[in-house]
Amino acid sequence: MMRCRICGRKTELQQRIHDCRAMTSGLFETKPYVLKTKDIDLYRCPFCLHMQTENLLEDDYYAHYPNEVSRGASQYYEALDMTEKKIETLCGYAASRQKIVEIGCGQGKALLTASKYFSQCLGVEPSREECAAAEKNNVLVQCGYFNEQLNLSRDFSAFMCFQVFEHLSDIYEVLDYAFEVLETGGVGLINVPNGQELLRTGAYHQFITEHINYYTPFSLALAAVRAGFEIIRADAVKETMELDLYVRKPEKEKCLDSCKRTQRDEVNKFLEDSERITIWGAGAKAPVYSGLLDKPARIVHLMDMDPQKEGRYVSGISVPIEPVSDRPLRESDAVLIFASAYNDEIIEKLREDYGYRGKIVYFEGDTVRGSVQ
Repeated sequence: MMRCRICGRKTELQQRIHDCRAMTSGLFETKPYVLKTKDIDLYRCPFCLHMQTENLLEDDYYAHYPNEVSRGASQYYEALDMTEKKIETLCGYAASRQKIVEIGCGQGKALLTASKYFSQCLGVEPSREECAAAEKNNVLVQCGYFNEQLNLSRDFSAFMCFQVFEHLSDIYEVLDYAFEVLETGGVGLINVPNGQELLRTGAYHQFITEHINYYTPFSLALAAVRAGFEIIRADAVKETMELDLYVRKPEKEKCLDSCKRTQRDEVNKFLEDSERITIWGAGAKAPVYSGLLDKPARIVHLMDMDPQKEGRYVSGISVPIEPVSDRPLRESDAVLIFASAYNDEIIEKLREDYGYRGKIVYFEGDTVRGSVQ
């Protein structure tokens, strides 16, 4: 019986794949040879749909991995080389751009690209030959497997790995350590073959003894979530039949009641000296935001851009909805924006189109802000 490496449930034998490429040496030899093959049993988890095979390799196999064959981010060229685009996407999600670590960096091609976006780049690679090649490429690399024995600092902005997780017998050893070395808000990119797509298209040549995990979008996301990450996005890359999962180490979850109390205190403080208030926005948030106001009687106008709402009422506000116009603004000490998704556009309209110079109060994230000219 084989347990799923993702969720621990019992797997079921799906099929036996005959004559799979057995990676016991390099792909290219100095004289003609016959490819070594092996039959592989493919198991599937009925819960998370993860597919896996038995690990037939020696424990130190990757410490002696030859550098004669491009792998990971280095195996693609020209139109299929999307490494920089992926790193740029990862960088856009990062809370900071100080340090990035690549898990299984090979000869360091992806890290050389990452150096354009991050201040410090470190590679971790178990193959001594690959490490030597990376050092020749002026890449900072640490030789070893990616686990707590590396004793890395806990302040990395990001991690990335290309074509690594399909090789791992202990997925969570790597994922847990990646979570540990990231700063709060740090992000990661996990790139793997799309096992679901490989099976759907009958790509038998992609089933080899080195690859012991064949991820589905669900099983890859589930592994990341079980390790503590939140999912930013998942991409199925059609051209290369791969999955790209972008993850984040989340901040501590907020107490929603505490956020509400804070916003109630803040909005009433901003408006304490305002006797005539105009509200802009009568959408879904309006009935909730109106409940935060200590003195709703001071609301003299409620404006909205949607003409179909005109003449109707919002809970907690005694004045009807009216069109956006200059007259309510001239009669008001403050404008309170309820349509918080459009803060920037509304503030620009108030200042530029209507010449409003009074107090503007608006909700932004978990806080309340004010603007006065």
